[in-house]
This record gives sequence, C-alpha cells and structure tokens, in this order.
Amino acid sequence: SMDVYSSAPNGNMENEKSNYTSYSSDIKKLNLIRGGGSNDDCLGATPVNCGDVISGSTLDNADTGGVTDGTDEWYSFTGSTPDEEVTISFCNEGTGFDTFVGIFDSCNGNLIDSNDDACGFGSELTFTSDGSSTYLIVVEGVNSFEAGVFEFSVSCMIMGDTDANNECLGAAE
Repeated sequence: SMDVYSSAPNGNMENEKSNYTSYSSDIKKLNLIRGGGSNDDCLGATPVNCGDVISGSTLDNADTGGVTDGTDEWYSFTGSTPDEEVTISFCNEGTGFDTFVGIFDSCNGNLIDSNDDACGFGSELTFTSDGSSTYLIVVEGVNSFEAGVFEFSVSCMIMGDTDANNECLGAAE
C-alpha cells in the first residue's frame, strides 16, 4: 500500500502531515462551535444561558443516554436567581426532525421533566431553577430513526411574589 504522504509536493512529507493535523484540529474546533463534538456525552455538556439561541445537529452523534434511543446532544444550564422559570423551546423553523428534550439533575441522575411534540414535532418545556444547581439538557430524536439539525431557544423569567407584583394601591375594582 502507498503512504498517503509519499506524493507530497516537493517531497515535504512532514509539512503535509503537519497541515493535516492542523486541519483536523480546526474541524474539531468547528464542530464544538456549531454544537457537535464533545457534547455528544453528558460529561461534555455545552453551557447555555438565558437568551441563547443554539443551533446543532444530532446527525454525527450516538445515543449516549438520555430518555429515548435517539442520538443526542447535551447542554447544561446553571441558574443565577432562585425561582427562575427556564423554557427550552424547539418551536421554530430551525428544527428539522421530531425532537425530544429532557432535563436531568445530573449526569446519570434523575429526570426532572421531558417533552415531545409541544408544537407539532417540536419540543418545549419549562422548569424551575433553584438559582445555583446545574441542570443537564438532552436533545435527542424521539426514536432511533429521528435525527437532524435543530435550533432551540433558552428564555427565562424570574418568578416572585405574584400577589405583591399585582397589587396597585387605589385601583378601582
């Protein structure tokens, strides 16, 4: 068999190997930026924050846990305010398959909540953050045949004393 570097221009095999290694490293970095790569496993979950819109794909992933037997990606959310309602929504045009979303209290931990088909084939759920815990979000296909590109938004609302917030002194009844 022929060495892939034997036909390197100007016979500079070491330079070609270096270029290939650099190219491979750049691809890995790109996969991490676009949502693929290390977050295929819960331990490599990508952090998300309130206001984020995340794009990714489960096409190049494996089933590493979660709730269904679909391929998955993992994200994490750490709250900063007690009683914060956090909504994870796939109700948009950027998701091209039947999604399932689950929220866990830790890797291999307890399932807090999950959803399938809140808006057509898109998933959406809201959970309450205690303001300090890290929650693990799994994005996966509803079954082993569902995979593809997705987009989800993270929105947050601080819940407080609703009675105090709704009072208006002197308002007519």
